[in-house]
Amino acid sequence: MMSIPPPIPVKRSMLVTVVAWIFIGLSSFATLALLLESLLLPKVILPMLRQQMAGASDAPHFSPFEQWLFDHAAELCLGLLLIAVLHLIAAISLLWRKDWGRQLMLVMLGFDVLYQFAMAAMQWWVVGPMQHTMMQMQFGPGSPALSSAYLSPQVQAAQAAQMAQMLPMMDSMIAVTRVFGVISAVVFIILFGWIIQRLCSEPIRREFTSSSARA
Repeated sequence: MMSIPPPIPVKRSMLVTVVAWIFIGLSSFATLALLLESLLLPKVILPMLRQQMAGASDAPHFSPFEQWLFDHAAELCLGLLLIAVLHLIAAISLLWRKDWGRQLMLVMLGFDVLYQFAMAAMQWWVVGPMQHTMMQMQFGPGSPALSSAYLSPQVQAAQAAQMAQMLPMMDSMIAVTRVFGVISAVVFIILFGWIIQRLCSEPIRREFTSSSARA
């Protein structure tokens, strides 16, 4: 009786290894940064911003959606932290050639595509206007920085004139950032789509069988 030869191990592709290590590095950094931000937001950053808003003579005018984002910034940060941890788990399991890790990475990449679409739209219609409003609150007329009791009226007037000249330049920088954000979102969407297509290809899927996992 002829014995069945053992399956031939599949050579591991460099693409999967490089993608896994890139996402391990990026998601590790994002996890640490978001962990720190999730600790600072409710204790330091948000109370400071609320204090500045309360001290401004002209309260900033947020749209209902912008106000919702501001009110739920801490919860959104925790959600992003969870997403970063899932990316890290998917990247490590992808490096170990676990098929469930490949499937989890596909899910996370699909989320990344949708996230880039959402961020491109928000960068254009939400983030830019919010940044303008926050700058007006911090540096515009009636801001606490320009109404300090320790400054003479002449100094306050000089600083107000200087800030009035800087605000249009800051608005121009915000506009450039919005355009760059949309362009980078398109680039990342194309890149993530290409990685999804490669991870779904037959040669890559063969790497995640039990025989190739031992190779």
